[in-house]
Amino acid sequence: MKLIILVIILVICVIGTLFIGLSIDFKAAIFDPSSKDALILWQIRLPRILLALIIGAILASSGACMQQVFKNALIEPYLFGISSGAALGASISIGFLPHIPVGILAFIGALGASALVMFLNKNNTNTLFLVLLGVIVSAFLTAISALIQYFVSAQKAQSITVWLLGNISLASYQDVFLSLIGLIALIPLYLLRFKLDLLGLSKAEYLSLGINAKALTTITLTCISLACAMAVSVAGTIGWVGLIVPHIARLLFGASLTKNFTASLVLGAIFLLLSDTIARSVLPQGLPVGIVASLVGAPMFIILLRLRTK
Repeated sequence: MKLIILVIILVICVIGTLFIGLSIDFKAAIFDPSSKDALILWQIRLPRILLALIIGAILASSGACMQQVFKNALIEPYLFGISSGAALGASISIGFLPHIPVGILAFIGALGASALVMFLNKNNTNTLFLVLLGVIVSAFLTAISALIQYFVSAQKAQSITVWLLGNISLASYQDVFLSLIGLIALIPLYLLRFKLDLLGLSKAEYLSLGINAKALTTITLTCISLACAMAVSVAGTIGWVGLIVPHIARLLFGASLTKNFTASLVLGAIFLLLSDTIARSVLPQGLPVGIVASLVGAPMFIILLRLRTK
């Protein structure tokens, strides 16, 4: 029943975001594809909404899986170098290789950083070591990105900074298609959510049930790396979604991943859609959605912490 309510809220949010504040002739928008109204509705507004929904779903469901696998509520999808790798790829593209699309190098950077972390963690079963590796690689790649910004022109450095803030204002259907590929990459985790749920048990208990934690962790990281790399390549780095939304899902649906995987997916879509609605409404020129997500997410996380500690 709760999931049905969430889906209804999601539909209402989509409809509201699509039409509220948009003074158009709906007849012209639907029956005259060449009209200005049709351009606004179908080529500007709809791709942006779809991209916000998909990226929010990717980040939130990825965060839920990672927090389950590592038994740590402070883990989020960007921890293993995905965001810093994407930032490095974007910095190289904007700073030195403008003929190569930013999204391509951002995707390569994100996937490469995650692959590097998993390679360095080869044959190591200590999850804390994996987390520390992610932090170290992220810090190193962030330093390289900062170095690039220091040496390029002020205009290019500003472009890099704007990309890092996370922005979907220029969303296209091609971006939607690419992000949808990322969402499809999470299907194996949805199918494995019952086994991932068992990782919450003690080591002796899940081993007695025949659960291979190393294999599940590898599959999880691979799927999440691919999905999040695709997401950041089209939208930049948008924080807090993968950290805070799984907490909300657990608060509403309990700790079982079998339930809160889908809940996190829907809530993540709603969270980022509402954040983007605020981002394009507060100022005439709009704001990067990554800024709004952080401004909304940080206070909300404090409130959740207070609720959990009472």
